[in-house]
Amino acid sequence: MRRILFLTFFSSIFVFAATQEQVERYLSVSNAEEQILQMQSQFDKMQEMFMQKDKNITRYETQLIMDRFKRSIAKELSEDEMNEVLENYKNLLYLQFNSLSAQEPNFDDMDNYFKEARQSVEDMEQRVEIIRDITKYIVSKENLKIYFDDLIKPLYKGGKGAKNVDDNYLKKIENRYVKNMQSKSENEYLYLLRDMSTDELKQLDEFIKKSSVEMEIKADFRALSYALKEFFSNFIQSFNVRKHTIQR
Repeated sequence: MRRILFLTFFSSIFVFAATQEQVERYLSVSNAEEQILQMQSQFDKMQEMFMQKDKNITRYETQLIMDRFKRSIAKELSEDEMNEVLENYKNLLYLQFNSLSAQEPNFDDMDNYFKEARQSVEDMEQRVEIIRDITKYIVSKENLKIYFDDLIKPLYKGGKGAKNVDDNYLKKIENRYVKNMQSKSENEYLYLLRDMSTDELKQLDEFIKKSSVEMEIKADFRALSYALKEFFSNFIQSFNVRKHTIQR
């Protein structure tokens, strides 16, 4: 008994974080690097706009977002766990899903697709149900709560007019945020995955429920939340709660 406890104790200590090489491979194969670079570009433009309106905002070096993400994902996943995650990308459907879902949709084209698909796609209802299941698994309430607690809640608790914000009001904001994000993600997945067959979507739906995929998704949410935390904190004092309010 003591031998087993002793070995278990040491095996829990000597768990090595993902290596730099593994992290770089993950950034490439998962399209995370491309998406974070796009995010940095968008946030640079956002900063310029806010800084013109509020001279108290200091510029945040957005390239730090990538650095922080790399550090965090390496801590979130051990070397062995990262190997499991990278192994998943040998599945062509999962690789295709990550490539397609990383694209920025053309919203005009997306609206036209939905209008035509209702008439032309015979199994549209079935596809909607599968995509809805995929969405709720990836963009789950639990995962979105990571973003909300780390990035959005501090804005409402520390911004202008924060004294009028209580826990009940924050819960309403959170519920609306989750609902909007899941609805938006579902529509985008439905459009971006339009060239995948219904059988392929079924296979994908099953694949993403692997424990190693769930582990990756949660780690990715936590790592990106950490990566963005400093950037969002930079705008707390300028955030006006009254301009981002909902009916009580």
